[in-house]
Amino acid sequence: MTCNKFYKLFLAILLIGSLACYMKADVEAGGNEVAAVVTSVKGKLKVIRFEADKWKDAKVGEFLYEGDKIKTSAGSKAAITFISGAEISINEKSTFTIIVNEDKGREMKDAIDVTIGEIFSKIKPGARKFEMRTPNSVAAVRGTEFSGKVKKNGSTTIIVFKGSVEVYNDFGRVLLKKATKTTVKGNKAPMQPVKVDVSKKPKWQEEVDLKRTLQFHIAGDNKVAGVPFKATIKVYHATGKYDSKFQGELDLISDSPSTGFSLDGKTWGVKKLEMKSGKTTVRVKEMNEGAVLLGVSGAGLKAAVKKVNFSLPDKRNLLLKIDDEDGKKTLKL
Repeated sequence: MTCNKFYKLFLAILLIGSLACYMKADVEAGGNEVAAVVTSVKGKLKVIRFEADKWKDAKVGEFLYEGDKIKTSAGSKAAITFISGAEISINEKSTFTIIVNEDKGREMKDAIDVTIGEIFSKIKPGARKFEMRTPNSVAAVRGTEFSGKVKKNGSTTIIVFKGSVEVYNDFGRVLLKKATKTTVKGNKAPMQPVKVDVSKKPKWQEEVDLKRTLQFHIAGDNKVAGVPFKATIKVYHATGKYDSKFQGELDLISDSPSTGFSLDGKTWGVKKLEMKSGKTTVRVKEMNEGAVLLGVSGAGLKAAVKKVNFSLPDKRNLLLKIDDEDGKKTLKL
């Protein structure tokens, strides 16, 4: 290999590395942070990105960002899961915007700003704060299950299935406990709670209630950029029991364009895999430093996403082996 060819190869390596860094930076700078992932779609789920002007179809496994607006068409249902763990089921003809921000106590919280439609929210105990905002009220929760319905005239009804929810606006507030509801009409305080039967969920919620969930297990939250590691994928029933008989296609997902997945450690760039026994192992490699969301999704399965922090090694040597007219050489770059 001549010197001229060597330098061309060296420049190509630098260009590829720089391009990967640029792509990742551009993704992060061009949009807001990842807030949620689509876990179920029956029919049509549309999304319009923050400051974009065109709606597009959203699919299972797709990341949703702060500021994104999503809607379901007539006869359609969907579900999304926030990175924090909050699960949101969406009935037909519903529209809302995703919000992630800090409250007055500088604690992060998730929120949805509902314009119209019906939402069912399941918030795990101990998870970050969650709010459902409507044109005339706010429902604030942490560790509960509740539904919210906003009509075309802005009238809002909140029903609590588990836990408690505080509903308030500028005119007053009420505390809802299990099996109670309130309605907020116009510029008025929320009505006093009344008892309701919550022994059965509405049929539309059952249609998007996923019976299996995925687990994407990685040992530790900190990894070294450029160094491959293993991730274990498992499928569980909603009861928590491992499903050793599950078979199906899964999608490997990441919010970084410089993440690589491999089934054998040799061929990288894998996006899908076939699972045959409810468990499999993949190899992961991220080339840039920073926080990256890694995970797996699949039709009829609750997606699993994990945030991993990547750091550059303290000292990294790039060895380039060449074979030219002077013989074999190893260069340290």
